[in-house]
Amino acid sequence: MRSTGRLEARGTLETSAIWPAGSADADTLRVHLLTPHAGFRFRPAGGARFEPVPALATAWIRGRVHRPLLDAAGRLSVRLEGVDAPELHYSPAGAHSGRAFRQPFAESAARALHAWLASSGSRSLPCRVVADVDEPARAFDTYGRCVGEVWVETETGEHPVAPWLLREGWAVPAFYATTPHDKIDAFVALAHAARRARRGLWARGTYTWARLAWGLRYRSGRLDEREQDEDAVLLPKLFRRLVTWAVARRAGDTPRSFRQELARGDKGYWPRAELTAGRLAPLLPLSTLLGERGYVAVDPEDLVFPAELAQVTR
Repeated sequence: MRSTGRLEARGTLETSAIWPAGSADADTLRVHLLTPHAGFRFRPAGGARFEPVPALATAWIRGRVHRPLLDAAGRLSVRLEGVDAPELHYSPAGAHSGRAFRQPFAESAARALHAWLASSGSRSLPCRVVADVDEPARAFDTYGRCVGEVWVETETGEHPVAPWLLREGWAVPAFYATTPHDKIDAFVALAHAARRARRGLWARGTYTWARLAWGLRYRSGRLDEREQDEDAVLLPKLFRRLVTWAVARRAGDTPRSFRQELARGDKGYWPRAELTAGRLAPLLPLSTLLGERGYVAVDPEDLVFPAELAQVTR
């Protein structure tokens, strides 16, 4: 594996932002930087020491969103690298579909993460954000999130969040071309162990039909009803596209089938085996993940997707 640099930031993780106390799902966290004006530091590959990156404190993201990297309160959005939790609230941009859609186990995953982090009784935990990248700007995706790991400090020491989610079965592996190879190997092992033990969402698995359950919608802090975890979890990346297509289809805005919609998209994937071969093969269309009658039988850890990085400007 080639050596990369490391971007770090220290802050506090707001457990109150995670569902059901807040609205965040299990794989996207919000970190309040301790010193926003000087919160980032970077160590290049082979470098001996970290150096501050003050420019990031006032940087702007230009991608699918155009906004400051940090919000007005000095908070950073972090997308945990290498995992994908079931969607808690997804609504396609510009759609008039009412409330956002959710997947089975989405509430359970967020609730379990909130319970683990809040078990100390604190609404915020000291933490460290870590992204292994060649240069600082490559740590941020097109939605303005830092793609990396969050290490939280608890009474039992410092723990990374993404491996916990995989170990407990509350997320599936989700790899991009930028994901370090050693992380891929470690996360595959964690996912296999959780699947064998049928923990979390693996109680139902991920082999399922690409059909939208219209009745599963986002519920703000609702804990008084069944969480409806009877069904298997469709790959979240496919689920998001399924929602977009299904809402458009119901509104009469597209004549295409879901398979046709996936085939015409500009996004695709590589089999994980291609990652070690330099990713020279063409991307395969997402439609190839659909089997007969829309049945999806694919291991999430066998897929690698192109990274969608943002432009970071002053």
